Parts: sequence; C-alpha cells; structure tokens
Amino acid sequence: MKAKFDGSYKKSDNNGGYRNVFRYVVSGSQQEIEQYQEAQGVNYRETESGQPLFFSNSFAGANVNLIKTANNRYVVDTSAFAQAEGMLNNFASAELRSAMANILAKQFLGVKDTESVEA
Repeated sequence: MKAKFDGSYKKSDNNGGYRNVFRYVVSGSQQEIEQYQEAQGVNYRETESGQPLFFSNSFAGANVNLIKTANNRYVVDTSAFAQAEGMLNNFASAELRSAMANILAKQFLGVKDTESVEA
C-alpha cells in the first residue's frame, strides 16, 4: 500500500509537552484497504472524503510505502533508509559520505536538484 503526506500537527504528550504527528492518506486495492481498516480497529480514521489515514510520529517522505508487520500493524517501509545507510558506510572519505548523504536526502524528500553540472 502507498501513503501520501497530507500534513502535520502538534499533539500533547503525557509529559506536558508536545510531539509532532504526521498524517498520510492511504491508497491501495479494495482488499488492502479493508485489511488496513480491520487492523486499525477503533483507531481507524478517514478524511472528510472517506480516504483512510495513517499517522506517524516521524516524517518518512512525501510518498511512502506501508507494510504490514507480523503483529498485524502497519508501518512505513524504511528499508530504503537502511540500504542508503549501508551504502554510505562503504565510503572511507567523510567528504564523500557527506556529499552522498545530501544527494540521498534530496531523493528521499523528493527535492529536485536544480544545479547544473558543467564538465
């Protein structure tokens, strides 16, 4: 299933402070949506137009994949982050790791790099 970022808000926590909540609109096949709704139970929420919502305490990108865990919970698929981290660990040069990390961060966030490269 896929989810598209739809906004964020602050929610009070149990310590008198606030935490960020990131809201995503979920899309998938009718069967996937039914399974998602069943798994969410009383926590299932929809947009005003009837689209299912997913909530996260961390921002994972503008468009994400959702996966179902062995415990019948839905989470953001962060395997691409783990792969990127593993790739960055292959570089001995801190400068190269930093440059690659900047490129990967832009890709994850969907930022289009407008700089031209001259040969």
